[in-house]
Amino acid sequence: MPRYGSDGAINYFSNPFHVYSEKDKVPAVPPKWLGYADCHTEYCLKADSTIKGNHRKGGGFIKETWSCARFTVKLTSDHFMEKYIDLVFARVKITK
Repeated sequence: MPRYGSDGAINYFSNPFHVYSEKDKVPAVPPKWLGYADCHTEYCLKADSTIKGNHRKGGGFIKETWSCARFTVKLTSDHFMEKYIDLVFARVKITK
């Protein structure tokens, strides 16, 4: 999912967390410089089926602006739900 609010919105929830694919551009939009914030607890699903806890995405104004521009021009397959399902199944060693 994309960023959904400011720090105030994130802090409103008792235990917000975010799980995302490392290549998915959607979780990095809208950019932080517009006032949006990441959840305090995030988990990155890596391509090798590992999970990196408390991983912070982003990387500054230029990188976030570039990610936002790429997302608006072309939605990549890394955002598709099927990609997330494949990553989770690989992690828990389930075959479809």
